Amino acid sequence: MTIDPTPPLKPGTYLFTAFGKDVSGNKSDTIENEFIVSNKNGIEHVMNYPNPFKDNTNFTFILRSAGQAAVKVVIYTVAGRKIRTLLQDIGRQRVGLNAIPWDGRDEAGNDVANGTYIYKVTLNGTNEDGTESSDAVLEKAVRSR
Repeated sequence: MTIDPTPPLKPGTYLFTAFGKDVSGNKSDTIENEFIVSNKNGIEHVMNYPNPFKDNTNFTFILRSAGQAAVKVVIYTVAGRKIRTLLQDIGRQRVGLNAIPWDGRDEAGNDVANGTYIYKVTLNGTNEDGTESSDAVLEKAVRSR
C-alpha cells in the first residue's frame, strides 16, 4: 500500500512557479501558472491524448475538487452504439489532472476499427460539504493505424 504524503489542497487560488536552467547553469527561465481548487466537484478540460491515436489513448480531465467521486467514460460509435465503458473508482483520482487509459478495444476485447468515436466522461460524487455532484462532457476520439 502506498500512502501519499501530500494532503489535498484546500479550496482557493494557487500560483505554481517553476524555475529552469540549461545544463551549464545559464539562462534561467520561470514559468508561472495560476489554478483554482474548488469546493464544488466537477470536471473540466476533458480530452484524450494522443488524438488521433494508433493503439491506445488516455482520457484526461481536471478534477476541480477533492470530494469523493466516481468517473466513467462511455465510448460510442458515431451511429450511437455503445462499444465500451471504462470506470475509475471513488478515491482513484485527485484534484488536478487525471487519466483513464483505453486500449482501443470494445467490451468483447476486439480492436475497434479506424474512425471517429464519441466518448462521454461522467462524474458522480459528493462535494466537500456532503452534497451530491455530477458533471458530464462529450468529446470525440479518432483512431488511425
